[in-house]
Amino acid sequence: MILQAEANAVHAEWLEMRTRDYGRRGFARLSAGASISATEYIRALQFRRQLVDAMEAALASVDVAICASSLSLPCAIDDEQEIERTYD
Repeated sequence: MILQAEANAVHAEWLEMRTRDYGRRGFARLSAGASISATEYIRALQFRRQLVDAMEAALASVDVAICASSLSLPCAIDDEQEIERTYD
């Protein structure tokens, strides 16, 4: 939610004036942030602070964390069907 709101704020003017410069997926994702209210955004920031504090406490004695970034292998950039299936 935070990312959507902030991305929309950064791109808002261009999303309105240069709609055709955005791909379908990018436009949809960036536009979604416009529907997030200030109240939702502030609450999300407050919750993020709680999560950061909890993670810092949980990892206080950890030197290294290794995490997978995706469970799917990348697909070809022109494979529309596979992109739709794996995009989110």
